[in-house]
Amino acid sequence: MEFFSAGGKELDSISEVGSSVEWSPDISAPEVSFADNWHDALSADDMSRSISLACISSELMETKEERARRFDEERKHLQEAKRKRENISRGLCIHEIFEGKNPEEICRKYGCEGEQKRFERAFEHFKESEYLKNVETLVHELPLTTAEGEGRRTDLFVRYKDGSYAIFDYKSSASASPDSGMRDAYSAQLTEYSDILSAVYKTKEKIPAYLYFAGDETFVEVVGKGR
Repeated sequence: MEFFSAGGKELDSISEVGSSVEWSPDISAPEVSFADNWHDALSADDMSRSISLACISSELMETKEERARRFDEERKHLQEAKRKRENISRGLCIHEIFEGKNPEEICRKYGCEGEQKRFERAFEHFKESEYLKNVETLVHELPLTTAEGEGRRTDLFVRYKDGSYAIFDYKSSASASPDSGMRDAYSAQLTEYSDILSAVYKTKEKIPAYLYFAGDETFVEVVGKGR
């Protein structure tokens, strides 16, 4: 049986494809030291003391309102950075659980222990949905290549027993959450996946593509048959 192809070459079968990220240490900034004689006037110690006094003077000149505003801006920046880190962790957690990995281990790995039950419930709902009935083959993290040579990767690509296909993309948020405002970007992404795979398999109609929001266990159709 001729089957899946990620780069124009037909394969007899599909194997699950994973991905990994190799972290490299940051490049250290070069060491900077004061010259032995700065303009023939200030030593390194003198200059350090002058800089410290200048910083203190600047802080004293800052009004109470300006200081409060600066602290508030810094607090908001830290909160937003924390929110983004948590969203990334939840997203990674959802993807690995939906690949069938051990939920307890995955949630501990990403610090999402408090959401384990919710993620497990969402996964069960996803597996038991109408969209996953009569599935012949599931392929996680299928790599794709655009006409421009850029790499892409689907969350889940399925082939049904009747020979049709579907694409799924998981989101850890709820469909009505602020993050769902990214739906236009998600839609463009899934439409591109559908275009690529529809061309590869020469389907008569566009391959359907769906967003699945684990936050409220909701499917959202992005590309329907024939669109």
